[in-house]
Amino acid sequence: MMELTFLGTGTSQGVPMIGCRCEVCRSADPRDRRLRSSALVRVYDDWGSGGPDSSGGSGGLDDSGGSGSPSGSANPNISGGSEVMGGPDGSERLDIVIDAGPDFRAQMLAADVRKLDGILMTHEHKDHTGGLDDIRAYNYFAAAPVDIWATERVQGALRRDYAYAFDERPYPGAPEITLHTIDDGRDADGTMVGNGKPFCVKGIVVTPIRGLHMRLPVVGFRMGGLAGFSGFSDGFGDSGFSGGSVFSDSLGGGLAYLTDFNHIDEGEMAKLHGLDTLVINALGHKAHISHFNLEQAVEVARKVGARRTYLTHISHRMGLYADIEPTLPEGIHLAYDGLTIRL
Repeated sequence: MMELTFLGTGTSQGVPMIGCRCEVCRSADPRDRRLRSSALVRVYDDWGSGGPDSSGGSGGLDDSGGSGSPSGSANPNISGGSEVMGGPDGSERLDIVIDAGPDFRAQMLAADVRKLDGILMTHEHKDHTGGLDDIRAYNYFAAAPVDIWATERVQGALRRDYAYAFDERPYPGAPEITLHTIDDGRDADGTMVGNGKPFCVKGIVVTPIRGLHMRLPVVGFRMGGLAGFSGFSDGFGDSGFSGGSVFSDSLGGGLAYLTDFNHIDEGEMAKLHGLDTLVINALGHKAHISHFNLEQAVEVARKVGARRTYLTHISHRMGLYADIEPTLPEGIHLAYDGLTIRL
C-alpha cells in the first residue's frame, strides 16, 4: 500500500503571507493555512489490506475525494504519522519525502517522521531546499548520511548553498548527505541530451517527469503503475531496479507529483498514461509567468485523465478552501496540509 501526505501545499511565502490581511490569510479554517509545498510518500511492504488504519479512520485520511479533515495533532494542519516504522502487522515501511523547504523541521515533527529513506528534489529554489540543514537529526539517530536524489543542476545548487556539508573536512555536526543523480535527459544547463531514465529508491522505481518553471528545469515524479517492486532493498539488480515484478493492483495506476510547472510537453504527458492520482500545482486564478494557474492545471488534469487530481502550491489568491473546493470539476480537489490519500 502507498500513502501520500501533503506536508505543505503553499507557495514560496506560505499562507498566511506575512503582513497580509486578506480573508484567506485571516481564515480560521486550518485548510487555508499552508506551509511550503512538500509531500511524504509512505510505501508499505504488504499487499493485502494492510497499512495503518485500513478502515480509513485516521485523522485526515481520505481515499475517496479530499473531503477529510485535519486531525488535532501538534500542528493542526498535519495528521500525525504512525507510531512505528511500519504497518500494524509488522510490515516494513519506506518514508520518502519530496522537497525539503524552510518548513521541513516543523513538517517532520508534526508528521512524526522518525526515519527518512530518501528525499527527492524537484528543483533548487529555496522554498524547496531551504530546510536541508535539519536532516542532521536523521544523521544523528541513523548514524548515516541522508540519501538525496537530484538532477546534476540541482546538485550543483546544493553544493553551493550547503558548501559546509560537502567540504573535504566538514565542520563537526554539518549535515551528512549522499547525493544520487536523477537522469532526466537534461544536462546541468538544462539542455536536452536524452530521454531520461527511471531510478530506484530502495526498491521503489521512480520515473522523472520533465517540466519547466518559466525557463528553469523542474522534475516531477511518478511512482507505481510504470514501476517494479520486489521488496525493500538497497540493491538495484542487473536491470538497474531491485526487481521486475509489477506493482500490486492495490496501487492502481500509481501516483505522480508535479509542482512548480508551467509547461509540460506531450512526450512527458505520455509518461502519465493510466495514472491513478495526479498532484499538480495551481497557484491561483490569474495567469502567472512560472506556475500553472487553476484553469491550466485543470486542463492538464483532464488530458492526463487520472482517477483523481489534487492541486497544490496554492496562493492566498486562490480563495477560501470552503468556497473553491465545491466549484471544481468532478475528481479534482484542492489539497490541504495534512491531507493523506491512499493508493
